[in-house]
Amino acid sequence: AEAAAVAAAEAAAVAAAEAAANPASQTFYLSNISGPIVQSKCIRCHKTTGSASYAGLNYVDSSVDGFQQTNYNTLLDYIKNGGASLILSKPQGLVAHGGGIQLSRGTAEFDDWSTFVATMINEVGN
Repeated sequence: AEAAAVAAAEAAAVAAAEAAANPASQTFYLSNISGPIVQSKCIRCHKTTGSASYAGLNYVDSSVDGFQQTNYNTLLDYIKNGGASLILSKPQGLVAHGGGIQLSRGTAEFDDWSTFVATMINEVGN
């Protein structure tokens, strides 16, 4: 029984370490945001050679090693620096967005995007 308790405690410690290394927002980003939103929509303009290169939110495409981590970190920094409101309103066209409407309220993609942003805000405390 004691060995089982020790094994359970070790498993819990490993799970906690994995959760810290891979926050919920990152897991959600990898499965719901990276491909269908960032790589399919945002990156058309939001890259160093794109029409929105000046916007302070530039992604790298999938040909770059570590692109998912790089793009996740880009979003994390943007939100940490107070960009959460813009990152929700611009893709909906609620404020001026050179790329027009990219995500519409009531769609699965918008729901995923807003869930991701809310999760990240909770994690960074913004």
